[in-house]
Amino acid sequence: METKEGAILREARQRLGLTQQQVADMARIQLRQYQRYEGGERRLSTAAFHSACNVLEVLQLDVTTFAREKNMK
Repeated sequence: METKEGAILREARQRLGLTQQQVADMARIQLRQYQRYEGGERRLSTAAFHSACNVLEVLQLDVTTFAREKNMK
C-alpha cells in the first residue's frame, strides 16, 4: 500500500526519469530497500540517517520540504 512518503518518492523518481534500480544504485542501497520505501513497506523518515539523506539527494528532494509534504493531508 503506497503511503504519502512513497508517493513523493515515486513522483520525484519519475520526474527525473529514473528507474528504481538507478535510484538504489546512486543512493548506494539495495534495490529491495528502495522498493520498500517507495511501496510503503518501510518509512524513509525512520531509516538510517545516511541512507535517507542519500535517497533524498538522488531524488533532488530537500529534507525539510520532504518532512513537511509527507505530513500534509
